[in-house]
Amino acid sequence: RMRLAPGCHQKLRRFRRHRRPLRHRTASTPGETFRYTSGPYATLARVREAEMPSIGVLPFANMSADADNEYFSDGITEEILNALSRIPTIKVAARTSSFALKGKPLSISEVGQLLNVRTVLEGSVRRIGQHVRIGAQLVSTADGYHIWSERCDRELKDVFEIQDEIARSIVDRLKVKLTAAQNEALMARHTENVEAYELYLRGRHCWHRWNIPGMTQKAMLYFEQALA
Repeated sequence: RMRLAPGCHQKLRRFRRHRRPLRHRTASTPGETFRYTSGPYATLARVREAEMPSIGVLPFANMSADADNEYFSDGITEEILNALSRIPTIKVAARTSSFALKGKPLSISEVGQLLNVRTVLEGSVRRIGQHVRIGAQLVSTADGYHIWSERCDRELKDVFEIQDEIARSIVDRLKVKLTAAQNEALMARHTENVEAYELYLRGRHCWHRWNIPGMTQKAMLYFEQALA
């Protein structure tokens, strides 16, 4: 048995008592980070996570005369939701959870409780030919007061700029500072072609209705046309 020099036992006990807790790698955020699993560092991490701004993006109401334009309003909603979800310092309620509340007569506080978020983005889309009007408002779930609201009247070809402006406004109102990489991710676009974008939105609208016979095949046709 190895013998320790005088005083070493006391130092060893002090080291064990004050040593930093174990930490493990996590892939929950972009890049490689570390998260403490126990001790005061873990408590601090949980507090910081609880203080992160959170938002639920509710499906924008289709105010167009043509009910078939629902694919467009749903698509606008998803694009804004996806843009915000690229920012690791904002907690965004999942699409499945948000869209499950579509059409339900719930108060903002009830939505906040169901989605476990502090703010809710809601809005409407009205499309007339090549003209589109999009209204959006950010509401606090704590008191129901508006934090921010905006209405955009533009040509359809400006739909990408509208989505970017709304996403940027939300980030600013939530007081989130972005890195250059995060800013680039927020503004990322899949295409600049409005016609291809519309076909993609139609395909995604059908894809989310996979449980209806024939919808999956219809979605694939739209996706193929968008890529053509």
